Amino acid sequence: MLRGNIRCVSNPDETVIGFVEVAQQKEKRVVIKREDLTGWSYMDPCYQSVITNDPDSIAKYASALVPTTVDSIHPVTLQIRRYAAAPAQCVDCRLNNATNVKPAFWPN
Repeated sequence: MLRGNIRCVSNPDETVIGFVEVAQQKEKRVVIKREDLTGWSYMDPCYQSVITNDPDSIAKYASALVPTTVDSIHPVTLQIRRYAAAPAQCVDCRLNNATNVKPAFWPN
């Protein structure tokens, strides 16, 4: 007959099937970087383009891009001459279903 470690306290002759075990639960987070993987063939679709800050260049090259950094400033007028820009999904992670809220497991 199969018996576990559970007993009927009011009737010791009562057949009881079961088993109680006390165990510890553990959890571990692992972060894997792309460079840690061998043979990873994923191509990053993100790129930056340097755009001349004039209406024609902006209309032709930057209509679907988001400015990221200033590339060149005129030394006298201090106007931006060129700037770098990238696709919106490369600049704002929230567009790829990410969040800008720090997870609880990250240290302060």
